[in-house]
Amino acid sequence: QPLGTLLDGLFVVGALIVAFSWMLATSTTDDLLRMALQPDELFAIEADRIGELVRTSYSDRPAILRGLVTRWVVGGIVLVIFAAGLGLNFTSGRSLFTMTQSAVGPSVVAAIVVYFLAGLVLISHGQLAILRSRWTIDRVPSAAAVLRNWPFYALLLLIIIGLLAALLPFGGTFRLAQIIGFTITFLFSLILDFFRLLTMLFLLLISLLTGEAPPAAEEPPPPPPPQIMPEVPPQVNNFPDWAGGALFWVFMALLLGYAAYIYFSGKGIRFGWLTALWQMLLARWRLLRGAYQTWVHTRLPSLQREEKTQAGGGRIPLSRWRLGNLGSEQRVRYFYLTTVERAKESGLPRNASETPRQYALRLSERLAPELEDSEAVQTLTEAFVRVRYSRGTFESTEVSTLQRVWEQIRRHLRL
Repeated sequence: QPLGTLLDGLFVVGALIVAFSWMLATSTTDDLLRMALQPDELFAIEADRIGELVRTSYSDRPAILRGLVTRWVVGGIVLVIFAAGLGLNFTSGRSLFTMTQSAVGPSVVAAIVVYFLAGLVLISHGQLAILRSRWTIDRVPSAAAVLRNWPFYALLLLIIIGLLAALLPFGGTFRLAQIIGFTITFLFSLILDFFRLLTMLFLLLISLLTGEAPPAAEEPPPPPPPQIMPEVPPQVNNFPDWAGGALFWVFMALLLGYAAYIYFSGKGIRFGWLTALWQMLLARWRLLRGAYQTWVHTRLPSLQREEKTQAGGGRIPLSRWRLGNLGSEQRVRYFYLTTVERAKESGLPRNASETPRQYALRLSERLAPELEDSEAVQTLTEAFVRVRYSRGTFESTEVSTLQRVWEQIRRHLRL
């Protein structure tokens, strides 16, 4: 099957690329020919009838140059995308969303640079053609040196641009930063050496005037021992591998969509249906947001009131608690909370801003003259803090001691 062997995928893709390149080259050549002076324009200029009603072909040369630049930029974008696709290796697990460390060959990079530099050359010649036609039609005298030196200066500018492009980062290197760092280091060392030379000459002059030898330079101190840097733990990337590629393609899609919108709007196409769709989606979003806010302002407060009602209705008063059914930690809580309630009934309530220890000081001042143990209130308070905030445990002997302290405080609060 000779046709099957010839017409494979690579052949078809290569044929399409050759056809696209041929179309781009012919359209570029046609634009350059249209930017040149036409025969009827040369006839009108030679016959000195440019101001009369002589019908000549009209060429909008700036618009032609803009079209040339647009095709050049679009072709460059397509070329760069194809070059980036050469580094994809689907067998290793990479895809369009993980185009990191793409291996692009130097020949491809050279082709891209040559394409952009050749485009700049064509744009330069197109601009020169526009200026020549304008000067000729308007009969503006022009120096021959301008036309003679234009290619030289354009070539010099392109060489400078090529050198700057060669210094830009590619493949994880940054040669421009290395050269700048080396230049700055060299200048600093040159300035330091110059000041050292001036200092040595000044000291030598002083020694000649005074007759004393200049002081010997002190030996530099030994370098400090190298510091052992601790090992930095590897950073954990919380973002998935495909996030960077996805953001890139979303940005490219938005950019291309905006460019298409500008292009078709210039052609007179109206996007009324798109505006209506956007208004409908915006109205639906506002309705959804309004419903959510209504639910927040009505339903959530009612739920909170129901929870408070249920919590208040289900709470058992401290007076109905049975000590025999409580554990050690629950007994300590019971002793302290009943003491606080009894003190409140006796006219010494605990303020909302007071901590248990602050309240214990006020309660001790009130009951100190009457208690046999002056530290009884502090003992009960510290036990409550221990079980409440430290999750501490108590033995049965400690609970019995705290119960005697609680009964002593309770008797004095009844009085």
